[in-house]
Amino acid sequence: MLDKRDEILDIVQPILDASGFELVDLTISVAKKPVIRIYVYRADGVTVDDCADISRAVEFEFDSVDLFNRRYCLEVSSPGLDRPLKTERDFRRNIGNQVRLFLNRQENMKQELNGVIKECSASGLTLSLKEQDAFLEWDNILKGKLVY
Repeated sequence: MLDKRDEILDIVQPILDASGFELVDLTISVAKKPVIRIYVYRADGVTVDDCADISRAVEFEFDSVDLFNRRYCLEVSSPGLDRPLKTERDFRRNIGNQVRLFLNRQENMKQELNGVIKECSASGLTLSLKEQDAFLEWDNILKGKLVY
């Protein structure tokens, strides 16, 4: 099923782009039937009706190309308040907010840092810590979470 991820993205992304939504995450799990979860974001919010509209459009496309050759479950939702920050876009949107960053394991560096996102660049972000600012390259950041 994971080999279908690119095919799924090729179907989902244009639908979201046309509707003004950003794809936050896409997960695929397989039990008795495939379960595809699509998490979407839009600056002015995501309603239940938005999720239903996206779901109908995606289901129509999945079914028209017979992507799975069997039954599947599709879930579309907003990622919620405690969603992980994964993309550069996620971090840019949260400049000025306090976050907890989860980092790749490195020598002489903590695996988690708490601070305020000060700025973002193409190569990484600057995190304002209590004692100083720290620049972290994107490759060293696994994910982040907003701290409320």
